[in-house]
Amino acid sequence: MKKLYYFTIIILFLTSAISSCKLDAPVYPDGTGVGTTAPGGTTTTPGGGSTPGGTTNPGGGSPPGGTTNPGGGSPPGGITPTKSAGTLSYNYDGVKKTCTFSGFQVITPDMGVTDGNIQVLGSFGGTTGISFSCSGYQAGTYKIDIGVEGFSLGEGTATFTTVSVDKTGVKGSLKGTFSFDATDFTTGDVHHITNGVFDLKQ
Repeated sequence: MKKLYYFTIIILFLTSAISSCKLDAPVYPDGTGVGTTAPGGTTTTPGGGSTPGGTTNPGGGSPPGGTTNPGGGSPPGGITPTKSAGTLSYNYDGVKKTCTFSGFQVITPDMGVTDGNIQVLGSFGGTTGISFSCSGYQAGTYKIDIGVEGFSLGEGTATFTTVSVDKTGVKGSLKGTFSFDATDFTTGDVHHITNGVFDLKQ
């Protein structure tokens, strides 16, 4: 039951983060924006809409969806998918992978999980990536209760050298290493995730 709980959380976390990697709205050249309420204007009157769509307003709406606001909204699972600054990389069967999107959450006992829980994820431009979850909430070495890489599931070990977050568990920094072996549930093949390194701030 405990593993099922962790699995549910990490899948929700990964789904939320990937869904937040939205494509930015199209940016039109100045003078050619398409209005939202009266499209088809001339170059001097770019549509007359309430959101002309020019280069100074790349999206409109709430949230605008621009590069400074990659997601918005309230994701399932109560986890805000904040994109982390920093790096998350690992070797997959000897081939190095570096994530373009990464995030984490630290759940402390006062949030209702007795042993605490640390969740880390990474993806590649919105495609399926990697995630893992450990029981714990402070610096130290812990068993990876469940690790996911693509369609592969497994267990391993993670060492957290820095765990510094606020009371929400999603603001702060997280640093460490990880590795796990994972079995592809579509083929039965075992894959080796080694030399995992993360240095994240969000």
